[in-house]
Amino acid sequence: MASDEPRRIMLDIETLGTQPGAALLSIAAVEFRPTTSSDATDRILDTFEASVSATSCQEAGLHVDAETLEWWADKPNASEQLLGGHELDQVLRDLQLFVDTDEELEVWAKSPSFDCVLLDAAYRAIGQDGTPWEYWQQRDVRTIVSLPRAPDLPDIGQKHDPLNDAKQQVALVAQMLAPLDGGEN
Repeated sequence: MASDEPRRIMLDIETLGTQPGAALLSIAAVEFRPTTSSDATDRILDTFEASVSATSCQEAGLHVDAETLEWWADKPNASEQLLGGHELDQVLRDLQLFVDTDEELEVWAKSPSFDCVLLDAAYRAIGQDGTPWEYWQQRDVRTIVSLPRAPDLPDIGQKHDPLNDAKQQVALVAQMLAPLDGGEN
């Protein structure tokens, strides 16, 4: 990556609620670079994925929303999302290590007002001062999606799997940013 390019990370989470303070089920992050290549190995530099124990979330004071739990019951990947998982504090520490950088950073999500806000609440629930990035480093995939020339991309794997969702979002954002970053790679 050129030294003047920021480090870009796409986030996606699955939760047991839609408000700050909701229990997390899983977190994915994909480090990527802009490119028009359709080959994922050209745009994806690194990945992070972890499931989170709902019990550890509740022990930290995060809540489970009954309507969201019912919504999950109808999904084909419900059991893999709802069962098991690692301790919340360990997953958030691991995510922090994945994100931590001295470089300029962009944290992308669809939408940061959901993913980043709920992650901020989770970090605060375990006694940290919030996410390992600043609010001004957040970028919204929905802005890219709304552009007139944004391509329609096929689904990548199971919906509501955070790593698949993050990779799909990367495919779109990487393609749209490539010409703006000084070339089409």
